[in-house]
Amino acid sequence: MPHGASLQLKALAGQSFDAKCLAAPADAPFTIAFENVRQAMFGPPHNFSIYTDATATEALFRGKILQNGGKTVYQVDAIPAGVYLFQCDLHPAIMNGVFVVK
Repeated sequence: MPHGASLQLKALAGQSFDAKCLAAPADAPFTIAFENVRQAMFGPPHNFSIYTDATATEALFRGKILQNGGKTVYQVDAIPAGVYLFQCDLHPAIMNGVFVVK
């Protein structure tokens, strides 16, 4: 299945993402180029996941965890139009944002 839209996101030092809001087209698969930017010798692992709402109980997508300095391209299946939560599952209280699909 081809993935048309291509997004980028980085996990930065200080346990933050480089964006607080991301957007993708509705009902179409897309990719997210994700990088856990290398920090010191022992930076923390991170991932990227999308949930239906702030309770983070129903995942629409869960990305694999990347170690310090890791890079990947997540392949995400089509998601219906809506406003969702994205987060790092290891640091959800401080690494999160709004994911808009329209």
